Amino acid sequence: MNQHRIPSLDTFFIFMTDTVFAVPVLMALLLIWVLFFKVDNKLKVRSIQAILTFSCNTIVVTVLKYAIGRQRPYINDQLITKVTSGGSPSFPSGHTADAFIVAMIISQLFPTKLGLKLIIWLWAITIAYTRIALGVHYLSDVLGSVIISYLIAISLNRLFRNKCCRMVDIKYIPK
Repeated sequence: MNQHRIPSLDTFFIFMTDTVFAVPVLMALLLIWVLFFKVDNKLKVRSIQAILTFSCNTIVVTVLKYAIGRQRPYINDQLITKVTSGGSPSFPSGHTADAFIVAMIISQLFPTKLGLKLIIWLWAITIAYTRIALGVHYLSDVLGSVIISYLIAISLNRLFRNKCCRMVDIKYIPK
């Protein structure tokens, strides 16, 4: 993908990949605001779930990155052009993991908001593609991140639906 990319789109792809830092931070700030300033217990529990899901995903991806220590593709293959930054080990892709966990969280929190879900999933898929096209990840790095994020989001969703909501006597809405 890197060798067949359209160089005139590099600036757009770099912009898109850089949005991964802003979107989760804004989402976290919004969720923290909900915890401190809203009285709706359902919303608070869902905010706690989202924060824990994102945190667990970040921890697992970071631990795996350094435990596996896979080199970036541009280091192993001289034909791959590094177009953007990528300094830590390659597997799994942190950008992709962040984008997909945000998409999973939003899908779980707003199951009926199809327009919002479509936009966030297109964004997440674009992030995954840009990491490969910009030469900083292998396809397996991206796919690994998607799988890890999916498993963490589903596991914590089940935990909250089955255990945590019963502890605080709240009927959990999303399924």
